[in-house]
Amino acid sequence: MKNLEDNRSYRRKIVVWLSIICSLIAVTMLLETAVRLTHSGLSDIAWRISKGTLGLTFMIPFSFFFLRGALSAPQTIRLLIGFFLGIAQVALGWFIEAIGLWNRSTLTHYELAVDLVLTLFIFSQFLKIIQDLTVGPQVDFPERTKARIGMGILHSFLGIQIIYGAFVAGLRAGYAFNSFPKMNDTWIPSHATNQIPLWRNFVENPAMVQFIHRWMGILLGIGVIIFYGTFIGAKMGRSRKMFLHMTFVMILVQTSIGIITLTSKMNPAFALAHQLGALLLFGSVQTFSLSLRKSNVLKV
Repeated sequence: MKNLEDNRSYRRKIVVWLSIICSLIAVTMLLETAVRLTHSGLSDIAWRISKGTLGLTFMIPFSFFFLRGALSAPQTIRLLIGFFLGIAQVALGWFIEAIGLWNRSTLTHYELAVDLVLTLFIFSQFLKIIQDLTVGPQVDFPERTKARIGMGILHSFLGIQIIYGAFVAGLRAGYAFNSFPKMNDTWIPSHATNQIPLWRNFVENPAMVQFIHRWMGILLGIGVIIFYGTFIGAKMGRSRKMFLHMTFVMILVQTSIGIITLTSKMNPAFALAHQLGALLLFGSVQTFSLSLRKSNVLKV
């Protein structure tokens, strides 16, 4: 009985610890965004302090839980993957900064995208463990396979959309065409395809990048609404239904904030809310997607 109580106690403490780390990841991401939007001179100092705080918040509790045997092998592997990716992210930042290619307030759109993808992947490792410890396996339901495929497609589109969000930020594409649904007085600017070769327009032309980001966001929102309407009646279990509701609400909120951010000419407050919304939407979609996997189905 004592071992069972100890195990439950550790589970609660691990969930609290990882929740704090996920919150710090969000704060760090928002701090970096604020620095870039306001061109603050504290960019490098703030970045180092935030990353150092994250590292200490991870290592000290991790060492305690590991030595106590409170972590399973899969959990330990996920935690170490997240930690070493964080080290790689910091090392890459220091290296590129040392050779004079960037500072935190003037990252290129490619560098921003790489930094953001690493952040999301690290966040996802910790979030998965929280989900395992708090939700666990759930009942199967007939539409699960179709739901898993549909959510997988939406998850992939969300990943691309987030990368294009980094492109918009890095190219400062959000400071032009601050109207919706048209881009000023046209649906697509004539110079959106003026770069040669043609493929460069899709990753380096601010007009085309913004066009893709705004309409991919709308298509993603329509996709989530269709998915929600299709599976809201499925007997998928209370936890899954909660994740479905969260995803539906978050896509509506995120799309609305995105439009407001654009039409406000990148108002910093709205831009930060949009960045946070992307992380929360990513978290809700990932959580729901993972709950649909066969490995997370209760065996009866």
